[in-house]
Parts: sequence; C-alpha cells; structure tokens
Amino acid sequence: MAEATVRAGGGVRSPEQWHGGEVTLRQLYLTLKAGMWLIVLVAVVCGVAAFLIVGSSGPRFVSTATVTVTPPAVGGTSLSGLDVSIPATLDFEAYRALAFDPALLEGLDLPAGTDPVVLLGHLELVSRAPASQVRGHVTVDHVVTGGASGFTRDDAVHVANSWAGATAAAVTRFLTTPVDDAIDAVSVETAARKAEFDAASEAWASFLGVDERRSLNDRLDALTQLDSVQRSRLAMLDGAVAAADARATALRAELEQGGVGSSVAASQLVADQLALSVGDTAALQAERDHLAAVVQQTAGDATALRARLIDLESRAASLQRDLAAASMTFYRVAPAGPSLHLQRDLAARSVTVAVPAATPLLPEPRGRLVATVAAIAVGALFTTLFVFLRAAVRDPEA
Repeated sequence: MAEATVRAGGGVRSPEQWHGGEVTLRQLYLTLKAGMWLIVLVAVVCGVAAFLIVGSSGPRFVSTATVTVTPPAVGGTSLSGLDVSIPATLDFEAYRALAFDPALLEGLDLPAGTDPVVLLGHLELVSRAPASQVRGHVTVDHVVTGGASGFTRDDAVHVANSWAGATAAAVTRFLTTPVDDAIDAVSVETAARKAEFDAASEAWASFLGVDERRSLNDRLDALTQLDSVQRSRLAMLDGAVAAADARATALRAELEQGGVGSSVAASQLVADQLALSVGDTAALQAERDHLAAVVQQTAGDATALRARLIDLESRAASLQRDLAAASMTFYRVAPAGPSLHLQRDLAARSVTVAVPAATPLLPEPRGRLVATVAAIAVGALFTTLFVFLRAAVRDPEA
C-alpha cells in the first residue's frame, strides 16, 4: 500500500508523496471522489433493479391452515388389570417429515397443471411453541403463498386446506399405528386366555356333573356310626363270651367235685346247667365271629369310600386351581383391550385442523421501498470496496 499511487486530478502521485507510507484522509477522499461516479451508477442500477423485480412479481396472498396435535396421556393401571400404555407423542421435526413426504405431496388435490416440485416453493411450515404448551403437543401453521402467475390466491386456500388435511391424516396414522399393533397383540392374547378360561370352566362344570363328594361323605358318616355301634356290640359279646366261658369252667369244676359226695339229682342239675352254659357260649361265640366279620367288612367299605373321596377332592382341587389361574389371567388381560381402544380413539381425535385456511382479503406487504434502499446500500458498499481495491493494486507507472 505504501508503494501504490493514486491518480487524482491531473497527475500521478509518486511514492515519496505518501508522507513516509502513511495514507491521509485527503488521499482517501480523493480516491473516493475519483470513483464516485461508478459508486453512484452501480447503486442506482441496483436500486432500480430491486424496485422493478419486487414490483413485477405482483401481489402475494398468504393462506394459512392451523393443525393442532394434542395426544392424550392414557394408560392402564393395576386396578384395571394389565398395565398397557402406548406413548403417543410427536415433535415438530417428525411433523415436518410427514408433511413434506413426497408421497403425501403427490397425493394432494392440486389445481390442474400444478407441478409438485414447483409447489414446494409455495409451501412453508411454521411451528408455534408457546410457553404454556405441554410437551408432545404441536401447533403448526401450513402456509401457502399464492398470487403468482398460474397459482391464484384461491388455489393457495385450496392447497393449504388439502395439505393440512392430508398431514393431519398422516399424523393420525403415525399416532395410532403403535396402538393398533398393541390392540392386535392384546386381542390374540385375550383370545388365547379366553380359550384357556373356557376350557377350565367346562372341565369344572363336567366335574360338578359327576361330583359324589357329598353323597360319599354322607355314606362315610353312616358307616363310621355303624362301625362304632358294631364295635361296641363286639366288645359286649367278647365280655359275654368270656363270662360264659368262666361260668362253664366253674360248672365243670363243681360237677367234678359234686360227683363224689353229692346226690344224683344235684349232679344232674349241675350237668343241665353246664350244657345250657355251653350252648349259650357257643351261640355268643358264633354271634361274635359273625359281627367281627361284619365289622371288618364295614372298615373295608369305609376305607374304599375314603379313597374315592380323596381322589375326588384331589381332582376338585386341581380343577379349581386351573380355573382360578385361567380366570385371573383372563380378567387381567381382558380390560386392556377396551383401554387400548379408548386410547386409540383419543389419539385419533387429538389431531385436528383447528383453523382452516380462508381466502386472504389483502395481499402480503411487499416492502418495495425497503428492498430498493437495501439494494442501493449493498451496491454502493461493494462498489466502494471495488474502487479502493482498484486504487491499491494499480500500477504506479500506468
């Protein structure tokens, strides 16, 4: 810079005229003055161009449709059975991906002759995020700009509503698909648990049709009482047989003793009593033996009844256990189905087009003056930079 020269007025300044390599304000002024005509010319051209470009595009009409997504936090609790809670949340990035899905845009009800690729230049998504908005809730404006050649403001309204409705349907599918999958899985599980419960119920009902526990208990009680009576009678017969044997023994001893010193009549009387005692003893022994056999048979019958009763009680306990397990499993799974259906309905209703697009009455402010001033300022700035750079790199001998 110290070796450069600046052409001003009628001559070229030598390096010695730079006062030791320093640039003065006068030298800067002279450089600026020398290129002022170029700066003004470029600034005017930029301003006129900006004014014409902004004015030639015509009025722009902005149409906006607002979609709200407010998924509910619904889930089962331990009181209602199986704990099933499907997250149904959506952020703005996921919403944007769904809204600008190519398949969705191609499926829109577009005006005749509208190219989907060109349509992207008219679409914009604006997310609203107020401080009070709950996490997972999304409010989005679908902004469509119309008024250009071939795309009127009525087309913008139609596209905005169509785009918002299609996006709301896509978001609804996004939120309900996991719930639908859970409903299918729970339905299959519920059907399996219901089949187990029905099988256990049918088995228990079949058992109740042949259940003899009550009658067997009554028969066993009767046999127990009969056995007690029979054993008491057997004990009495044992005592009577023992007494008869003792009496017969005593009569034999008396008969043997009386045969030496007693009269014939006394001996005959003792002999008759002995014969009678022997007959009574034989009768008592026969009755005792018969009663002992009856008691043994009664005990056997009671043992058989107890075995049948134990088997029936074991079958009943097993069937009741299976029925209780199947019932508990079924009634834990069954409430999950209605809960998921409720969650799906609420999730499907959480996506709505809250504010449909309406025909805009006034065009969007274009700001032609602001654009013109900005273009003039930018053009003047870059031209000034060009003038100083040109002066700095110019050959001093030129």
